Amino acid sequence: MKRMPRRVRDDLLAQRRFRHILMALVAVSLAVGILIVPIEKNVGMIQDYEDGLWWTITTISSVGYGDVVPVTTLGRFVGAILQVLGFVMLSVLLGMVTFAINKKQETIYWAREFERFNQLERRLSEIEKQLQYLVRSEAERTGDLPTEDAKKEA
Repeated sequence: MKRMPRRVRDDLLAQRRFRHILMALVAVSLAVGILIVPIEKNVGMIQDYEDGLWWTITTISSVGYGDVVPVTTLGRFVGAILQVLGFVMLSVLLGMVTFAINKKQETIYWAREFERFNQLERRLSEIEKQLQYLVRSEAERTGDLPTEDAKKEA
């Protein structure tokens, strides 16, 4: 029985770099979502941690609905840094996912190609055996069997 290929998700989660970037993205989201509240509280639209996390997620993902935005200079500066950092981290993660999918597709492609090559080799071997049998059978039938001297010369 053939072993089932690993899933792309399993391959990605097995990579330490992918896990670290993903955890960094989550940690930055939580940290900024919590830290933005004291900066914007009683001044802007971000009044509680729920608003702060919502704003962080929409900012990192580049959705930016505009329903919750920082109004202070420091809050906007944090937002700008978060946008760039989120873009970079998501781009790296997306690149890693794309690479993993492409690698899996190539692995499957080459496994199929090698299986085809093996089938062709087996079929060729069968044909060669049949051909040798037919040549011997015809030689025996016609009496054209090679002599020991002819075998040594060949």
